[in-house]
Amino acid sequence: MNKVKFIYNPYSGENTIISDIDTVIMVHQRYGYVIEPFRISMDYELSEAFKDIDDSFKYISCRGRWNCR
Repeated sequence: MNKVKFIYNPYSGENTIISDIDTVIMVHQRYGYVIEPFRISMDYELSEAFKDIDDSFKYISCRGRWNCR
């Protein structure tokens, strides 16, 4: 299985990622990838997004800006 970690901030910029999420998933599925999303928020440290990443992921995709604590 081809897995991709998709880390995104829904509040970044003009919130465009919210309307693009379905497209991101559709394009990846077309090429045989499974998206594993992680939504950045004030409730989670950014480091939480990387805790489960291992060699089974093909790559990590990030969208939006965030402040690292």
